[in-house]
Amino acid sequence: MSTSPVKEISSAPPLGRKSVLFFWASWHEQSNTGGAIDAVFGSLASAASAEVDFYRIEAESQPQLSLKYGVTIVPTFILLDASGSVVDRVDGGDDVPLLTQAVSGLSSRSSAGQSKLKQQDSSEAATANEKEVLNERLKSLINSSDVMLFMKGSPAAPRCGFSRQTVELLSDANLLFGTF
Repeated sequence: MSTSPVKEISSAPPLGRKSVLFFWASWHEQSNTGGAIDAVFGSLASAASAEVDFYRIEAESQPQLSLKYGVTIVPTFILLDASGSVVDRVDGGDDVPLLTQAVSGLSSRSSAGQSKLKQQDSSEAATANEKEVLNERLKSLINSSDVMLFMKGSPAAPRCGFSRQTVELLSDANLLFGTF
C-alpha cells in the first residue's frame, strides 16, 4: 500500500479540512502518474502542512465534480478551505510557481481568513446582482431592433473600415437597423 499523501477520490472531499483538488486526464501525459505535473503535485503534497489534504480526480470519469468546480481544461487545481469553499484555482500546469504560492497560501490560511472569505462572498453576491442588471440591459439593447449593429462611430460617420462596410451593406439591402 502506498504512503503517498495524495489520494484518489470520486466525490467531493470531506468538509472540515483544507483541500487541493488536482483534476487530470489519462490522455494528458504530464498529469498521468509519474508525469511532470503529477510529480510536482506529489512534491507539494509532501511538503505542505498536515492541515491540507491533496486529491487527484480524473476529470472525464468524474464529470459531476468537473462541472461543480468549473473544470474546462486539465490540469486544473482547485483549492478549498475547510468549509469546502473555493479560495483559489490554477488552470493549466505551466505556472508551477503560481501553484506553489497558492498551496502555500492555503496552508498558512487561518480561520480569520475564512471570516474574510464570508465578507467576500457577500460582496460577490452584490456583484452577481450587478451582473444580472447589466445582462438585462444588454438583452434590452440587443432586442431593441431586428438588426443591431455594434460599431465604432455612427452610421453617418463610421470610424473603421469594418463598420463602414457593414453600414453600406445594410443600407444597400434597405434593411432597418439599430446601432450602438
